[in-house]
Amino acid sequence: SRPGHRGACVFNAYGPTECCVDASLHRFDFGNHRDCVAPPIGRPLPHTAISVRGRNGEALPPGIPGELWIGGAGVARGYFGDSALSAQRFVEVEGSRWYRTGDMGRCRDDGVLFYVGREDQQVKVGGYRVEIGEVEAVLNRCPSVRQAVVRADDFGGNGVQTLAAYFVGRGEADPSGIRAYLANHLPAYAIPSHFVELDALPVTSSGKVDRLRPPPPVRAARLAGRDARPRRAPDGEVEERLASIWAHLLGRPIDDADADFFEQGGHSVLGIRLISLIEKQFGRRLSLSRLFKSPTISALAAALAEASSAATASTPIVPLEAHGSGAPLFLFHPVGGSVFCYQTLAKLLAGPRPIYAVEAPGFSADWPQMPTVEDMAGNYLQAILGQGRHKEIIFGGWSFGGLVAFEAARQFRAAGGVVGGLILIDTVADNRVARELMLQDEAAMLARLFSEHLPVSEDDFRSRTGDDRIDYLIRVGVENGMLPAGFEPGQMRRLLQTFHNNALASARYDAPAAPGRALLIRPLQTSRSAFTLPDDPLQGWAARLADGIDLRWVRGNHETMLTDGPVAETAEHIRSYLAETSGRREDEIVS
Repeated sequence: SRPGHRGACVFNAYGPTECCVDASLHRFDFGNHRDCVAPPIGRPLPHTAISVRGRNGEALPPGIPGELWIGGAGVARGYFGDSALSAQRFVEVEGSRWYRTGDMGRCRDDGVLFYVGREDQQVKVGGYRVEIGEVEAVLNRCPSVRQAVVRADDFGGNGVQTLAAYFVGRGEADPSGIRAYLANHLPAYAIPSHFVELDALPVTSSGKVDRLRPPPPVRAARLAGRDARPRRAPDGEVEERLASIWAHLLGRPIDDADADFFEQGGHSVLGIRLISLIEKQFGRRLSLSRLFKSPTISALAAALAEASSAATASTPIVPLEAHGSGAPLFLFHPVGGSVFCYQTLAKLLAGPRPIYAVEAPGFSADWPQMPTVEDMAGNYLQAILGQGRHKEIIFGGWSFGGLVAFEAARQFRAAGGVVGGLILIDTVADNRVARELMLQDEAAMLARLFSEHLPVSEDDFRSRTGDDRIDYLIRVGVENGMLPAGFEPGQMRRLLQTFHNNALASARYDAPAAPGRALLIRPLQTSRSAFTLPDDPLQGWAARLADGIDLRWVRGNHETMLTDGPVAETAEHIRSYLAETSGRREDEIVS
């Protein structure tokens, strides 16, 4: 991009020694060097094949990370004098010979490959699997970082593994700025808890970075973005007990009673675990909406001290960004019931209007389950209007949440309200796929819901019943980072009950034709867990919305479009759509 260098090109070559060194290649030049945030490793060389495989050796679809297997003319015969290691790494599958690299990668729909780290650099932090190499890659792209390395360890000595980033800065490196940069490129759980600036990274005798030698992060800076704010230490028994719970979950001492749980590295899984631990220690269950309203130790202590049951009356409405004077945006829960998925999106959309989420009643066990989308929309609409007589509302939702948003908007318009916008995030109007799923037994349904994220099959579920099936799902979920350690059977039963109730409601719901126009956002990559129609880009909405559909595309798949990089694209499409919708309405008023 520098003047005089437009004719230059760079080739990124990838491959291990066991496959004659190079197996794939990607060419960068002035025309394409900004196309990808992370540099691809390209496509396989001639006479070479590269496959992305799962834990059991199964081929994975585009977008899903797995181990890179290399086949073709360059694959070596094995390791000289080491038949055991040869048998482990060089395998025969479906008549072809492959080398298992131990490298993790993913493939785009167009066949371009991306390297995401080493299999042996994969760690679990807060119940999530994190690729240390991917975190390091983003950190090293930060403008204020010259060089960086990331370690995972129990730095707090409390049995909780967290990430520490050791970096050499460029000039005056601002730790808060580094964390803000990472927050735009990584999910919250992958952002290091500790940041240590060094004059130089330790190296081995051969000149490579020595990952084992960085010191414990005793000089770590807490990066909550509020370093200039005076800190108040937890005071009193309740605040001190809450601080102890936080320290256990976040993996470091907490000495600020006014620090925000989510800014300190808390995320959806840790939030659920926090509520569970508070219930165990204090005998009082707080809702997810209360955690969003009270994300500090001092606020949580005040919530626990409230004596009036009216003050903590159950509500499905969760404030995400309560500031703004425009028409409020309400985002309805997906099939799983939780609304943590909207947290990053709400931050990106914050400003002109308040943003709320609507969680499923069964998720917190405070409301009865509702069997139909119509019932949900009607009850949620009553709760929304109960908090303020809104004349204009913007409705939205991801996946199943889009169906509830559509129905709530339809009922609101029929009652005389103004629908300021309808946002459907990868939502399918046609219920054929959902009906087919509900015709299967529970074992097949569980395999469909979880097999993309966990190494499970129909046979695994079919061979277990009752509590044994629940215990098995929890164990596999914890082992693979999908659930936090200590997840209880009661929580899993509520989660599965919510999944089943909402999936059944989806199968029953036949979205009627309605006036208005909507934004439909879809991911470029397919996903088995999304009930999409492969032959209809508009997913059945064309026949149901009288004024048409605005279709926009984002990177990623159904699961990732609200995380990492794709969520910024999702937010930008929503901002653009709402601006256009507002402009059209003003033109109609003038006319």
